[in-house]
Amino acid sequence: MSTFSSPPTSPRSQARPDSSKRLPELFARETQLFGWQGLTAITPQEWTLRSFSGAHDKGNLRLVDDEGLRLEILWEKPRAGADVAKSIETFLNGLEKEAKKKKKAFRRADHPHLVDKKGRNRPQLVNFGWIGEADDPTASQGWGSAWECGQCGRVVVAHVVGRRGETTGKVQRLAGEVLSSLECHGSGGWETWSVFGLRLEVPEEFQLG
Repeated sequence: MSTFSSPPTSPRSQARPDSSKRLPELFARETQLFGWQGLTAITPQEWTLRSFSGAHDKGNLRLVDDEGLRLEILWEKPRAGADVAKSIETFLNGLEKEAKKKKKAFRRADHPHLVDKKGRNRPQLVNFGWIGEADDPTASQGWGSAWECGQCGRVVVAHVVGRRGETTGKVQRLAGEVLSSLECHGSGGWETWSVFGLRLEVPEEFQLG
């Protein structure tokens, strides 16, 4: 019977994240670690990947639960200088245009305090929000954050979506927890891919084909 010995440990492999740590509960709900294209976030267990497009330098994805959209993330590496405020404006304009097409109410909300930029390499971090139809069963409000990462160079825009019956305070607290956990790059030369119950760490130079 053949036996296999472990390969020698390299400095890079020593830097791999510890995947055995138990994740904290979120509002008494089980959570999961989601990972895609260098982005990771702790979300409720029932949120799953519904759609994605693009690649490492530019793309977007959506996580949903049984009733619809819950988390949307967009990212890109701007060719010119980053302008986080402009990225948010472009994103909100798209949402507003879609709402008008469906003849639904839409307005921008005052900047809420969702994610604190202190102690993080995100000098341009901006929180934002929007309010839609109060009785919309799938998307009555959204609260998000955007920033330019000083390490990976990407501009990230993300928001958590609330629906009918959920108070503004509840959705803001949920958004604050999820978005505070959102990271836009790996560490030690490794990136985490975690989706549909499968989780692995791969070298950051490995790209999705």
